[in-house]
Amino acid sequence: MEAVLNELDVNTSEKALSALKKFNAKNFKNFSLGESAEVRERFCSSLLELLPIEEGAVAIPVKLQIEAIISLRIVSREQYGNTKLTSSQSLKKLLKFTGLDIDVKSTLSQITSDNSGLSMQVAIESLKCVGNIVLKKESSACACGELGAHKAILERMKLWQTETVPYDLKFFDMRLLFILTAVDTKIRGTIHGELNGFHKVVCAIDYLMFGGAEQPSQPSGSDAATLVPQLVCRVAVYAANISNDSAALLSEMLKTIFNITLNWCDKEDINKEQMLVFKCFTHLLRVLFVSIHPHRGTNELKLISHCIDALMNVPVSCSGCLLLPAQVKVDELLQHQIDPNMQLLYSEKLDKVYTDYNMAVFVSLLNFVCAKLSLGEESSALMPVMAVLRINAAGNRTVRKFLRQELLPPLGRVESRPDFGNSLKSRLVKLMTAAGGSIGSVVADLFFILCKENRKIFISVIFVYLI
Repeated sequence: MEAVLNELDVNTSEKALSALKKFNAKNFKNFSLGESAEVRERFCSSLLELLPIEEGAVAIPVKLQIEAIISLRIVSREQYGNTKLTSSQSLKKLLKFTGLDIDVKSTLSQITSDNSGLSMQVAIESLKCVGNIVLKKESSACACGELGAHKAILERMKLWQTETVPYDLKFFDMRLLFILTAVDTKIRGTIHGELNGFHKVVCAIDYLMFGGAEQPSQPSGSDAATLVPQLVCRVAVYAANISNDSAALLSEMLKTIFNITLNWCDKEDINKEQMLVFKCFTHLLRVLFVSIHPHRGTNELKLISHCIDALMNVPVSCSGCLLLPAQVKVDELLQHQIDPNMQLLYSEKLDKVYTDYNMAVFVSLLNFVCAKLSLGEESSALMPVMAVLRINAAGNRTVRKFLRQELLPPLGRVESRPDFGNSLKSRLVKLMTAAGGSIGSVVADLFFILCKENRKIFISVIFVYLI
């Protein structure tokens, strides 16, 4: 770092660029540089001086800007309290380079019109750097909020429908918004309050999945002749277009929605318009659950995991929106997704009809539980999905009866203890009766609800064979 500082002090662009390239290549994967606080401060100050934003300031080559910001990003990985890099002035400068300033549309045009792609790289590296700073210093999130970073991100997100916005810019915008909402509760409240951010993010998800309009859409019509073709079309469209990039971007957006709706449903101030957005969002989750075949890879399983997390914050009155009409045949629409060479985590078909409804969403949730158990993950990884099953079983009679049929089939002739065997019920009973861990309580609550909250039925189904 001292050697780089010497080259920066010479104030020659060529030598500075060469020194920074070597520094960045050497420390590309390093998360601890082992330098003193004084050296780091001098290094950050010198780099920030290379990034002028004032009118009339001497411009430096864009390639040197990129290397300087990458160096700042590497330094920002370390946590050292209040530093030059975490100051409001430094954040203002970095946010200027992200394009998240007053005129978002104008700066987006400048970034995308650069055919060399260098301006885009400056914006993306700046977004990464700001994200690191906010993660390491919580007060930086407040500074970003005062500078209007979250408002600008939402404004740039609205331009997705009218302007050509590169994938990387979308992704790191959403990642920064997720970090800001995770760290600062004030920003979280502002987004779902005065900025109506929940509605805007749901609209953006709808646009990503289906190229929708300015309002989040949901299948309209009450009769099967109208509803079924719409649902089939939506599932087929998204299932055919899903990719690793779209799954990663949707994951960041779902993580953001989880943050801004956290504890929201415990309040009594959800109005009709907000409830409508929740229902539209639930319809989108329904399509996501049934569009991702359980035989796909781990990236899609991560997306399902984020869908489950977001579903935890949806009002239980929306659980009926997860049910599909019986006429919709999901498995037929997803045949092209199956890779015959892929090792199957589980083989359960999604289509299961119960009382005139296709329960594919809840079969997908049960398949997700099987996948987690098959992968040998810790029991804590099952907490969200088990909580979702418990909440929906308690709030919807059809869901409760279906899950009872799937998890607690008639006992018949019992030849072994209920915690022995490879069935899903046996594995869940084993989790419930294992010593330690809160997952056992959640599983027990689910079983108790499925047993009509009747102690005698619960004991006869679960515990009588464990004595």
